[in-house]
Amino acid sequence: MGADIPKVEKVLKQALDKLKDMWRSTTGGSFEPSVTVSKQPLPDKVMGGVRLTARRGRVAVDNTLDARLRVASNALLPLVRGKLFGVKFKSGFSEEEEARHH
Repeated sequence: MGADIPKVEKVLKQALDKLKDMWRSTTGGSFEPSVTVSKQPLPDKVMGGVRLTARRGRVAVDNTLDARLRVASNALLPLVRGKLFGVKFKSGFSEEEEARHH
């Protein structure tokens, strides 16, 4: 998985420039983010994505495939319960959207 580090470093400047432009257009101010790329790769069991931390680990974003699938699974649980047990549910998904996916 260490092969991804050069890819990250390659797009890092472009991503930071875009972030600074977005910050400037939103707030009118400027800032200089400091980014350190860890040379320690994610475990082999993690398939794709990145984990980001900020503020000495107090803010964390897990955008790995596993984390994204977990979020999608949890979001769809009410739909599955409704289909299995006939329970009405409230979620961001409608029956029409669900039908389009099949």
